[in-house]
Amino acid sequence: MEINNTNIEQLVELITKKVTERLNQTLSPGNPNAPICSSDPSACNNCGQCVVNKPGAINNLVDTGAARVGSSTGIKQGVDQKIAGMIDHTLLKPDATKDELTKLCVEAKQYGFATVCVNSSNIPFCARLLKGSTVKPIAVVGFPLGAASTQAKVFEAKEKIWNPPY
Repeated sequence: MEINNTNIEQLVELITKKVTERLNQTLSPGNPNAPICSSDPSACNNCGQCVVNKPGAINNLVDTGAARVGSSTGIKQGVDQKIAGMIDHTLLKPDATKDELTKLCVEAKQYGFATVCVNSSNIPFCARLLKGSTVKPIAVVGFPLGAASTQAKVFEAKEKIWNPPY
């Protein structure tokens, strides 16, 4: 088969279709393999990646060399203190509200997480909420696709490193 622009476009379309189908299948409600997690143990889908419902699995990750793990909002019970300081409590929705960000920061302080990870535009707000605690605000760069130019990513990183709001 000769490789040309038409073949490449067809291949990209096919890959996109397959990935989309797989995501829709994986994320559909009721699928036991879905990575969507609930902090309600009765709704656990046994994904093996939960800091609340599966602390043993997270400890295994840590024991095999993981330096950090992530967690989203909604934690309703304690987190193993062995791993709490390794957790980046994360909310990267582009439309995250001040209430959601506040909840993120309150939970991070309550459980002793290492950081809250948010979009760079939310760093000043979160930094004010976290002031005086051990929890640090961190930002993603080039999120969500990493498709920004290197110069744009460097600018975004420098903006938050050299002009911290805290």
